[in-house]
Amino acid sequence: MFTAFCFEYTRFLESLNNTSAYFETHLPIQLDATCNGYQHLSLLSLDHDLAKELNLTKSSWTDKPKDFYDYTAVKLINYFKDRLNNSNLKEEEMEAYTRFSNFTIARKIVKKCIMTIPYNVSFNTMVDYLKENFDPCGDDWKNQTYYYKEDGSLILKSTDFNYLAKGI
Repeated sequence: MFTAFCFEYTRFLESLNNTSAYFETHLPIQLDATCNGYQHLSLLSLDHDLAKELNLTKSSWTDKPKDFYDYTAVKLINYFKDRLNNSNLKEEEMEAYTRFSNFTIARKIVKKCIMTIPYNVSFNTMVDYLKENFDPCGDDWKNQTYYYKEDGSLILKSTDFNYLAKGI
C-alpha cells in the first residue's frame, strides 16, 4: 500500500507541473471513519452542525466521540413525536408514529439505512435493511407483525417499516 501511495504521490506532483491537467487519484480510501459518506457531504456543504456530530470539529483526547447513528435515532424519534401533532394523519400513520415515539430506536436498527443514504440506497432496500433486525411473528401474511430480535417486546406491523424508512 505504501508503494502504491508513492507512485500515486509522484503522479500528483507531476500533475502540479502541468497546469492544463487535473489529477484523479486511483487509491481506495483505507480508513473507516465515522459515517464517511456524511463526513464528505458535511465538508462539501460546509455544514458545521453536521460536522460536529460526525467528529470533524476540534476535540481533545478526553472528549467522547459522537455516534452519528444514535444522534439520528434520537432525531427520528423527535420527528415522529412532532408528526403526531399533525391532524391530517391517517389512523394507520397515527398508530405507527405513536409506537415509534414510545420506544428507543436502537442504532443497530437504523445504521445500515443511514450509512447507505449518501450512496443512493433505494426506499425498498431501506425497508429490507430495517427488516433484517426483526423476525416475523404469526402466520397472517396480510397483517404481518415483526418483533425485534434483541428485544421481543418491540413489535412492529409490516407497514411500520415504510413509515420508519420514510422518516429516515
